[in-house]
Amino acid sequence: MLVRTRFNSPRADGLSSQEEAPVLFKIEDALARELAAECRAMECGRTTASGSRVFYFYAESNIGFEDAVRKAFIPFPEYAIEFGVQRDPPWSNYLNVLYPSDEQLQQIGNMDVLSKLVDEGDTLALQREVTHWVFFASTEGRAEFGKAVTDLGYAVDEEYLVDGDEPYAVRVSNTHAVTPDIIDKVVLELFRLARKMNGNYDG
Repeated sequence: MLVRTRFNSPRADGLSSQEEAPVLFKIEDALARELAAECRAMECGRTTASGSRVFYFYAESNIGFEDAVRKAFIPFPEYAIEFGVQRDPPWSNYLNVLYPSDEQLQQIGNMDVLSKLVDEGDTLALQREVTHWVFFASTEGRAEFGKAVTDLGYAVDEEYLVDGDEPYAVRVSNTHAVTPDIIDKVVLELFRLARKMNGNYDG
């Protein structure tokens, strides 16, 4: 099952704007809720490109699919929708197209956090202190990461020792808004930097 909606105010690169992001989160939540109730469908991914977003769901049956989609979009009459159903017993579309890379998984996690903030009434545009945790297998990697992020304007708040294969942890912070474009830029910057030093960004 797939549902496509076009953005009303996309960015120049075809992605969603920070102004439109909150309503897109609400659309996704409504779709997931209605399709789970009517079809016992499970959301398995989404793609964003060329000014539109496509939501993908898997279910044992498509009975009630169209009614559920139309019901989900009742609060959003300004958004055009397209939808369709395709049989895919081996989940080949998910495994070959949708299964996310490590960076995409991180972005999905970002969107889940931002969606919860929007549900609580956060506009995402307010500047606030944001903290991040990163783990390393060696003190050398942690020290190298700490110097690099300090040069980028982050504060190294705390270093500590934990159990596990990557026991050398560090907490860093910076002040910024948490709109989707900003949070993805910040998180992916730290994610890639941590990997470069053989570390693991944890959120």
